[in-house]
Amino acid sequence: MLPRILLLVLLVPFLILKSAKTGVSFPRGAAPTPESATFHTEVDEVQVTFTAEDASHRILEDVTAGDISVLDDGHPARAITSFRQSFDLPLRLVLAVDRSDSMQRGFSAQQHAAAMFLKHLIRPGTDSVLLVDFASQAVFAQPPADRPDLIFANLQTRDAGTLTALYDALFAAILRLNQPDDQHPRRAIVLLSDGEDNLSMHSLPEVFEAASRADIAIYSITAHTRRGQHPGDAVLQQLAEATGGQAFVLSSYTESAVVLAQIEKQLRTEYTVAFRPTGGGCGFHRISIVHHSPHVHIRARDRYYECRSTTHPLWQSSPAPPVN
Repeated sequence: MLPRILLLVLLVPFLILKSAKTGVSFPRGAAPTPESATFHTEVDEVQVTFTAEDASHRILEDVTAGDISVLDDGHPARAITSFRQSFDLPLRLVLAVDRSDSMQRGFSAQQHAAAMFLKHLIRPGTDSVLLVDFASQAVFAQPPADRPDLIFANLQTRDAGTLTALYDALFAAILRLNQPDDQHPRRAIVLLSDGEDNLSMHSLPEVFEAASRADIAIYSITAHTRRGQHPGDAVLQQLAEATGGQAFVLSSYTESAVVLAQIEKQLRTEYTVAFRPTGGGCGFHRISIVHHSPHVHIRARDRYYECRSTTHPLWQSSPAPPVN
């Protein structure tokens, strides 16, 4: 009996110390079960993808590490560990189409432009696209790689919805995109929506968090008259600024072809900078990549999460590509 008591006395301090070093969190509203537990580890390096354009919105292909500064919570990054430029990376895209009542007027023109965009953009065997159309709920479809023009065929048979769960659709799209991939692709969502939401269970900040942690850029296109800002415009702009994408407000959906070509150029030309975080604790931190020329605009996500989950499927990122 005495040896067992002695062993228990020796083990208790070890167990207390071990539990104090392990952070555990649970998704909002989830019960603390083994399946929902999320264990965090410290991030040694943060990688941020960005694009650069001049004052005329032309994509720049000659940016160097010496041209930029990285600010971590407003202060110079502790150490920049790598910098690289990539052309024509494999693409993993989600085309998210809002089919609520408010999007029906003139929407066929945008559907056609998006279908042609994908037909030109997607390279069979290299790129992939997933369609999600949504009103009150999201419906996913995977078109044939060599016939992206077929993605809208099933939309024509569906009725428009009166309610819109935009945030839920985006959150589901991020989950679908954030899967391990040995090709280290560029991941992005192209959103055709007016930015309004009146039904989602998820919130806009939750979409920001999910997209930032998965490094997925969100590009949005909406069309309306230029007489004042519409309610959803601010949401679309926030999504773009938080994720490194871009929000486009057109006067007509017939202008979509030009905008989609601009999105393609951004997706095909990118830079990646990596740095060591300052170690300010587990949570979100602001990041800013600044070009030394005031005439160059950088598009990149504006935050990073200093802890990465090792168990929750949303935060299982692909391995980082090798640095040349």
